[in-house]
Amino acid sequence: MKTGTKKIWMTLATLAVLCGIAFVVLLKSVTSSAVQLDEDVLNQSIVNSPNVKLGNQVKISADLFGGKFMYKQMKDVDGYIIPWSDVYASYTNSGDNWYQGNAMSETNGTTEFAENTNQKMMHFYKPDGSYPSVANELEGLTGNTNKVMEVAISFDKPYDLQEVVGFLPTNLNVAWFWLEAENTNELLDMAQVYGFEGLQKPISGVNDKEVYAANYSNFLAGLDKLQNKTSKMADMYAKYSELSWNEVQVKGIIVTGQEKNLKTIANHKFIRASEIGATADIVPYIKPYK
Repeated sequence: MKTGTKKIWMTLATLAVLCGIAFVVLLKSVTSSAVQLDEDVLNQSIVNSPNVKLGNQVKISADLFGGKFMYKQMKDVDGYIIPWSDVYASYTNSGDNWYQGNAMSETNGTTEFAENTNQKMMHFYKPDGSYPSVANELEGLTGNTNKVMEVAISFDKPYDLQEVVGFLPTNLNVAWFWLEAENTNELLDMAQVYGFEGLQKPISGVNDKEVYAANYSNFLAGLDKLQNKTSKMADMYAKYSELSWNEVQVKGIIVTGQEKNLKTIANHKFIRASEIGATADIVPYIKPYK
């Protein structure tokens, strides 16, 4: 083999090896980013997705430089599973990940709806916030419609968790506890509040307090994993890691139940504001939890 030809083959072999190494490095980095993104999305949903559960992950695109996922979402409203707006997330091989933190919405000019669902979106009101008007949509219930629904209830002041549970009749469910919010004077949408899951479907052989304790532990674990992402997460972890579940101060809740049962709490003094969210007609073949 001539010297020139030999050099060409050696150069090509070297390039092939370098390309192989680059491929492996890119593959490892992009895979690591995808895994990290999925973990971040899960933890984010644990700490600030009020009564919203992640469903299936759908891969939209993927290559050596990054990709994009879509996550299906749903709500559990007293035993009725209601589709919610999809959310999207993207990743790169450099770890520059992005996650859409709130459901996409549509509006008729006065009311926001989760995209493609025709379901109304809710807001929370801070106990000490000043607003042009404060909604109490519970007061508009008649008690005569055969529906299940979720309601975001904002309290007049923070309360101990066990006080909150004691406020409600046993035929309603606390789906989510609101603890913290972003620093804003505006109405709070569901992407701006933080808290942890409550309990809707009773678990045989497990009392409610054990469930609250476990869900609060999940909340702390999520904050722990996210505390290096933002100062807000770090501050919340520092605060709540020092408190047990029955020591926290709750600013509001999402409660679910039948319309006739929700009507009974409409005028309770602890309610500063209430907004109705997702609803479903009760059908004979799906029994509400309560």
